[in-house]
Amino acid sequence: MLEHNKKTYRELENYILRHQSCCVVNPCGSGKTSVMSEFIKNHNSSKNVVLTKQKNADGYYNRMDNVFRNVTIRTYSSTFC
Repeated sequence: MLEHNKKTYRELENYILRHQSCCVVNPCGSGKTSVMSEFIKNHNSSKNVVLTKQKNADGYYNRMDNVFRNVTIRTYSSTFC
């Protein structure tokens, strides 16, 4: 992981282990998926939920099913509609 992603990962891990939920907001293309994947690999739990747009959800299931198989993936529309 790039250094800025390592920093985001440490912040995510510290926060989520204290508060049980977290939202990572970084610019497009900054590596949010790699940070999220690394966290899920290190903290594999059926309690992990990823909220994303439909386009990303399809990619998570199709390309990264080995990482996201125990994760609930919700889309914005399914959550707020």
